[in-house]
Formats: sequence, C-alpha cells, structure tokens
Amino acid sequence: MAKLNWGMIGGGKGSQIGPAHRLGARLDGAFAMVAGALDHSPEAGRAFAGELGIAEDRAYGDWREMLAGETTRDDRCDLVTVATPNATHFEITKAFLTGGFHVLCEKPMTMTVEEGEEIVKIARASGRICAVNYGYTGYYLVRHMRAMVARGEAELSPEADRTSRVTIGHAEGMPLAFANIYADMAEAITAEKQGRAIDPAANLYPRAEDGLRSMAAVHTAVASAKAGGAWMDARPPIFR
Repeated sequence: MAKLNWGMIGGGKGSQIGPAHRLGARLDGAFAMVAGALDHSPEAGRAFAGELGIAEDRAYGDWREMLAGETTRDDRCDLVTVATPNATHFEITKAFLTGGFHVLCEKPMTMTVEEGEEIVKIARASGRICAVNYGYTGYYLVRHMRAMVARGEAELSPEADRTSRVTIGHAEGMPLAFANIYADMAEAITAEKQGRAIDPAANLYPRAEDGLRSMAAVHTAVASAKAGGAWMDARPPIFR
C-alpha cells in the first residue's frame, strides 16, 4: 500500500515531543513526512525541514503558509499533526479541519470547553478525523484492559486480587519504587555518619528543591491557563 502523506506543525529541532511523533508516524511505514512548518522561526523551520528530507517547496515558514500551500496540491497531506504551544491548538486545528485535512492534535486540544465544542462540530460537519494525542491510549496493555472492561472482565480475578498489595490507581511496582527511595536515603544518611561521599548511584532521591519546582510549576500552569495559555517562567523565584 502506498504511504500516506504526513505533515507536521511544530515539533522542531530540540522539541521534546517532535521526535516521538516522527518516530511513531513512520514506524510501521504507513506515513511519509512530506511537509512541515516546524518552528516559530521561519528560517529555523525551513532549515530543519531540509535536514529531515522535506522538499524545499514544502518546507513552510508558518502554519498559514503550509495551509495555503498544501490546499492547492494534488498530493496534499493526508494527515497534519499539530504539536505547537497549547494556546495555538484551537486556531490551527480549526483551520486545517475546515480546509479538509485530517488532524492529530497534541493535548490539550483547546483551552476552553467552548472551543472544544466548536472543533467537534467542525469535525462532524466536515467528515474529517480530529484525533487528540493521549499517548497512553496506544499502549497495548491499556487497550487490553479496555477490552476486558468492555467484556465485563474488569479492576481482578480472585487469584490475582488476593496477591495485590496496592490500592486501585497505582502501579503494582509502586512499593518497590518507594523502597528504592528509602534505600537511597539510607545510603545518604549512612555516608554522612561515616564521613564519606554518597554512592553516586544512590544519589537520586528527590530533594526539597524538586518539591518546590513542582509546586511552582502547578501554580504557573494555573496562571498561564487564566492568561489564555501564555508562556510564563515556571521557575521558583529563588532559582531565576
């Protein structure tokens, strides 16, 4: 079967999510990456597209240019992936769906319920696919569990249930993970008592600094959401 034409918006050089999308899309040989608007900088985006083997006339400076260029082609993209900052997902996804393209949008699909409802209506009216990249749904065991639930074989058998030692919602290996943190701390405390350096392999337990960063990230995320998804510095003030 001929490969489907695939294009990507965002996910440029140095992106955290871009490589995962490029590997995933091409792993089974179903898609060929033929177009992209990969960076907020037009020059950087075009240059990186060239590195990926995308033809010069399909290495676009921004998503609007890509929409205009792909719309007029006979070999237009069959699927467009939107992997840009959260606040831009709605506008780009809406534009490509309206233009007749199938879209895979990174999460969150939109910033508001109203925007989400509009995307659903457009997808339904256009007959185009609008998928959202909730990546964990692709795990085969997650899909197996879904099938078990659908068959009425769900949360365990009596044989399995009697050997389960963690509450619902946690991975079975959680107690062992806790044990590793305790073991790391034991080594750190013992090393201090003995006046020696901690074993580097054990110097991995989360610090208060990590807890502080986590709290700052949560509060910044809330503030960003209230500001329409605006970029904000998530570092605690003492680390800036």
